[in-house]
Amino acid sequence: MKELLGASIAILLLSLAILTFYRWVNDGPGAWKQYKQEQSQEYESSAAPFKRMMTEGHSLWSAERQSDAVRQYKAVLLESGRRYLGDELSVIYRRVIEYEADYGDPAEARDWCVRATNEWNLRLSFSSTAAENIWMEVTSDVGRSGQPTREWERVLNR
Repeated sequence: MKELLGASIAILLLSLAILTFYRWVNDGPGAWKQYKQEQSQEYESSAAPFKRMMTEGHSLWSAERQSDAVRQYKAVLLESGRRYLGDELSVIYRRVIEYEADYGDPAEARDWCVRATNEWNLRLSFSSTAAENIWMEVTSDVGRSGQPTREWERVLNR
């Protein structure tokens, strides 16, 4: 009987604690809502310069100034702003890789492919055959660890 009474009191106290926490989180302009608003504002203020750079890059790309757009995109990707790009990340990587493969340095295009696969695990498709070939080469070189395999590793693992 004592055990049943103890269990009932424990369940009652736990229910009371859960209800109190639920009300604290969801009712009125409490500390939690204020914290969430502050975090959202901080995120938006941190993301604003990078989103502006990305928008400028898109407008340069639309104006047929691909080299300037790629320079802008690289600036965003090399800084800490890439975490704010969301869905635009794959578009930007695709444009940088295609431009470098077709008009720039294929070795640099390969480096950008490695970044896209290792840092973000992106799966991209390209309209450029040169970029597609580089991408296929890089993705076939990526081993189980996510790092490109080295030539000596390929020889030893045959």
